[in-house]
Parts: sequence; structure tokens; C-alpha cells
Amino acid sequence: MTSPSSSRPYDYAYAASASGCPSSSYYAVGATYGGTTYSNSSGTCTAEAEPSYTFYDVTPFPVASFEPGTTSGPSGPFSGYRSGSRIQLKTVSSPDGARSLASWHDALLGVDCYFYTATDGATRCLPLSMGYLGTFFADSTCSTPLAYTGCGEAPAFGETTQGCGGSATYYSLGAAYSGPAYARSGSTCTLVAGPVLDPLYRVGAAVPASTFAEGTLSE
Repeated sequence: MTSPSSSRPYDYAYAASASGCPSSSYYAVGATYGGTTYSNSSGTCTAEAEPSYTFYDVTPFPVASFEPGTTSGPSGPFSGYRSGSRIQLKTVSSPDGARSLASWHDALLGVDCYFYTATDGATRCLPLSMGYLGTFFADSTCSTPLAYTGCGEAPAFGETTQGCGGSATYYSLGAAYSGPAYARSGSTCTLVAGPVLDPLYRVGAAVPASTFAEGTLSE
């Protein structure tokens, strides 16, 4: 495990996949490691001359040692909270009796969501898992966009923004894409060398912000 700090920042760590997503392997973090460190680049293991991070010993830690939780929904009503006909509460509970709000769920769209300001200025329950457009394309002219996503389940919707702070456009997403990917740099469209680490998805039609359920913010 690495850290930019000399003090131990975490008690536990996990092994990450090539795209940075947590795997099922967890570790307990121990004492500072003072030996030689190595880095793996495309299958080549090389000693680092002057590591810029502090490293720690780790020992395998069984994932079953963490307290399990059960997610359920729709749930409630609870004091001040209740499920609606479309937007429903999802809770997570543990065997010792603890219970907390896990997320909201849009029963119409079949996605977990969170309330935030949408592109039309309304507060809406936007999908928790969202793909992002504008980076990768399926053709050599960079005219057929692909959506990428990080960790988590396959998204049903994606969004693109026009510049920093620009207005987003929402899209429906289709099947996973495994063909060649292209990226645009200025006016140049170039084939991406090697595999794209993030999952890619085909992009469907644009959808209006009103697709997502509206909520009312109150104080």
C-alpha cells in the first residue's frame, strides 16, 4: 500500500483491478515498509530508484470479517421519510440492528438515483450510475460517441457536458461495446492504442431532463 503521508492513513486496503475498481481481495495495513519497491508496467517488474510515496506492509484480511449489510427496498415509512409510488427508499441494515438510507430507487426507470439539480434547473432524481460521453468514439471520424463508466453496474443513461460548467445532455445507453475505440484531440481522431480500461457502451437517443422524476427541495 502507498501513501503520500508518513503516518498510516488507513487500517485496511483493497486490491484494485486494471480500471481502478475494488476487487474482492482486502488487506490489513501494518508497519511502514523500508525495503526495495517495484512497479509493474505492461508485465515488466522494475525496481524504483527513489519512491515518492510511503509504503506499508499488508496482510490478507478475509472480506467476511467485515460486518455484512442487507440492502432492501422499497422500505419505510420511517420518521420523516417514506417511499412514493415511483421514487422509493432503499435501506441497508446489519445483523446488529443498524439501519440507514442506502439510496433512492426510481421504480419506473429501474435505476437507483439521487436528488440533484438537472439541466432544466429542476431538482430531479438522477441515476447513481451514469455513463460519460465525449472521450471515446466508435469510428475513425469521431462522430459516433461511446459512453464510458467506472466501477459499478452497467448504466442505463449517460451524459455529456460542453466545457467546464457547461450544460449536460442526457442519453439512453445500449449494449456494451468491445470494438476499436477512437479518441479526439483537437481536430484529430486517433485510434486508441491498447485496451480501454473503462467499460464502453453504445449510445442511444438523447432524453429530456424530464425523464427523471422531479422533487421539491424544502427547508
